[in-house]
This record gives sequence, C-alpha cells and structure tokens, in this order.
Amino acid sequence: MEYIYIPSDKFETRDRKLLKSAVLEIPSIFSDKIYGVIIRFLPKDLQIHYKIKVKRTAFQIELTKEKTYVNNQGIDKIIEQLLEKAEQILYPLQISLKKNGGLTNIINHEEIVKRWKTERLLSV
Repeated sequence: MEYIYIPSDKFETRDRKLLKSAVLEIPSIFSDKIYGVIIRFLPKDLQIHYKIKVKRTAFQIELTKEKTYVNNQGIDKIIEQLLEKAEQILYPLQISLKKNGGLTNIINHEEIVKRWKTERLLSV
C-alpha cells in the first residue's frame, strides 16, 4: 500500500500529541512545586509517605522535605526517629545546576555541616 488516508481531524489530534523534538530544555523560569512521595513495601503492607517542596530557577534548585509518615501515622520507632533527625539536618538542600541541568555543587553545605555538628553534640 503506497498511501494511507487519515481524516484531517484525526490527523490534527494525532499530530498535536506527537513529540516534536527529542531535546529536553531546562526551564529558565521560577518554579515552586510540592510533590507527594509514597513508598510501598510489599508484602508487609508498609507505606512511607511525605511531601517534598521543590523551588527551581535556571541555575539552582532547593529541596525541602516535610514530615515523614509510616502507615499514615507519625514516626514512633527509634530507627525511624534517627532517620527523621538525619533528614532535618540535610534539608533544606540547595544545589547549583549547570546549563545542561547537571549538578554542580551543594550551595548550603556549610549550613548542613553546622546543623550536623550541632545535632551530633546534642545527641551525645
């Protein structure tokens, strides 16, 4: 078969849905979004969920993690509390980006080190 005829309205709908380019462009505008994360462990029926806030500019990204819940309840076990403490030290995390979206460095690494030292001394 040499030709296939498609009704014009179907072609226009299909054409709009097609990917026009294989190149991803890094957004250059400010973006402030909140994402929900759910991690499920089967077959134990264990679910961990939290929200993470992402602020993005062309050359920087900031991640802030909110409270973690296990099976829709606050954290009560010691190991979970330890992980929560580590998260409080790490976040907010500010990362600088290259033009192509790659990671350059952690901008607020000194603040993270300071929080680590403070928290470590409090827990001794």
